[in-house]
Amino acid sequence: MPKYLLLTVLSLAIAQHTQAADVASHTPAIAPFVNDDTFAAACVDLGVVNVVEIADTLLKWMPAGVVDPTEWMAAVALADGMVRQLQQSGIGHTYMVIGIADIHHGGGPLAIVTARAGQSIDTVEQKLRGLKPFVGERLEVQRKDDVVLIGTKSTVARYLALKPADRADLVGPLMSLVDHHALATVVFCPGLDFRRVVRELWPELPGVLAPFKGDMADRWQHAEAVIDRLPNANPRMSLVAKDAAATQVAAQLWRDMPIAYADFVGDEQHLEHAKAFAHLLTHTLQATVEGERITIGFPANEDRRNEIRSVLAVAANHVLEEYHLSQRRERLKELALGLLNFESANKHFPPAAICDKDGKPLLSWRVAILPYMEYGELYRQFHLDEPWDSPHNAALIPKMPQVFADPDFQLKQLARESKTTYQAPVGPETIFHDTTGTTFREIKDEISETILLVEVAPREAVVWTKPADWEVDLAKPRIGIERSERDLFTAAFADGDVQTIPFNEPIERLRAFLTRAGGEVIAP
Repeated sequence: MPKYLLLTVLSLAIAQHTQAADVASHTPAIAPFVNDDTFAAACVDLGVVNVVEIADTLLKWMPAGVVDPTEWMAAVALADGMVRQLQQSGIGHTYMVIGIADIHHGGGPLAIVTARAGQSIDTVEQKLRGLKPFVGERLEVQRKDDVVLIGTKSTVARYLALKPADRADLVGPLMSLVDHHALATVVFCPGLDFRRVVRELWPELPGVLAPFKGDMADRWQHAEAVIDRLPNANPRMSLVAKDAAATQVAAQLWRDMPIAYADFVGDEQHLEHAKAFAHLLTHTLQATVEGERITIGFPANEDRRNEIRSVLAVAANHVLEEYHLSQRRERLKELALGLLNFESANKHFPPAAICDKDGKPLLSWRVAILPYMEYGELYRQFHLDEPWDSPHNAALIPKMPQVFADPDFQLKQLARESKTTYQAPVGPETIFHDTTGTTFREIKDEISETILLVEVAPREAVVWTKPADWEVDLAKPRIGIERSERDLFTAAFADGDVQTIPFNEPIERLRAFLTRAGGEVIAP
């Protein structure tokens, strides 16, 4: 189960605030860890949490395909067990603070954990240390007086040496929200230095954004995000300004968001999608102004909430699509590098299959390149003189490296079956055309225009060790790669570059990409 999924469930679970708090006891816990560098703080209560209820609510809002149901249920069960252990230890409020100095590799926010009234912080500390292996070895758990600090090593060290400063502008609003029994609270309020830098470096903005000037850094006090306890979560965001005029500027900017996109998105297709998304967002999440406060909250009307779900689904699907595309590119890049490393060491690419002395295919090229991708130990476990499904080699199939798996959540079953969609184009005119392996000298076309690997349609997936790949039909080169749910595929070229190619690419151009010595001139 991916660690990020566990952390997601756990972090969402800790946001369940179900008991009133003694606010006066909160302030000392966070005060020693804030100064002018601090720009955000949060507070949640781990005292009483219903992880399952929170997870069920979240799942209703998640678009299909965002999480694997099996992994989600396992993560929920694990998070529920961890939270129950923390509750039994007497854990109380948990704060989180972050400053500008925390934003670096190896940095990150600091968590400050307290014990409930009448409970021992020693017991809480012991339980937190016991959970450390589940949340990552990079995290440091340190005791300071009557609180426990959690963060990376550099973060904890920085805050142990921090010289605090009065930040009533940040801590005050946070404590006020906690006092009103919020489920989870976050306040963004940078210090004077942060505001000065923003004011001095703020650019002149075009069009409807022009009124949003650098002096706004001094005209607003803080921003806050609040979620009430379930079942009426009522999530909302607010911006609190120093004057009503500044509030009106922010409110107008929100309303003008669909127009503002035109000044930043150049591609016509993306512009239309962005404008439609912004219009739906501002229509369903309307801004209300009360004096110096502007609030954007979820609508109470169920029809409007369904519109929000649609917005979230569109946004999530777009983000997932971009994420999966980047992951496929990275994995094909790694595989192409493995093939190029093989060529560099052997002066030729591997053939599509490792064959026996009679030319019978035994194992895939994917096995042959393992030692050239830092999987040498796995490679040495194979019997190269036996077929892929021999009793010995078949036992290694479940050890498929992640690089061969499609990252799409909806294709998890292929990974469970140790199948891959990353295949070599095989045919008389492709790079993979014989049993000896092609040399660069045999590639007469530009290597930057000659396909080395492709991702095929899921229905064409094969067990990763099996000597089976995409049998290319140059008369109909889309067969095997084309699919209804996408309009493009990803391919790695002989120079190691990875590109996305639309399925409506002219057949002549696609055919030219696949041949190694066709002599075609490919127009840009």
